[in-house]
Amino acid sequence: MVEKVVDNRNDLTVFKCSSALTEQECLEAIRSFYKESPTKFTLWQLDGFSATNISTDALRRIYETIRTLGNKRKGGKTAIVAPLDLEYGLGRMIQTWAGIGGLPYETKVFRTPEEAGQWLFSKE
Repeated sequence: MVEKVVDNRNDLTVFKCSSALTEQECLEAIRSFYKESPTKFTLWQLDGFSATNISTDALRRIYETIRTLGNKRKGGKTAIVAPLDLEYGLGRMIQTWAGIGGLPYETKVFRTPEEAGQWLFSKE
């Protein structure tokens, strides 16, 4: 399940993922986000999430959807919080693909929400 919380004051959308998220649920959340007026900053919290249902192929399809729709967030930032090793590793794959694929916004993976928040709102 993906819960979406929008903080318009900070131009931030937080996606809280819980349980064993499916590829379809993730794609629906992404498409819904880009269909509206996407915020400059996004935070994907994978604290209660298990990536056991997400294959590398599914992750690639998710990334391709992000890449296709991503121009609406030029200059933005996406932080992924993944405290567990498997989810952190999958997040790093997305980060690597984002760098190679030339997404128009930065993507980084963190272990804690505090680290992610510091980076999201830093002036770097």
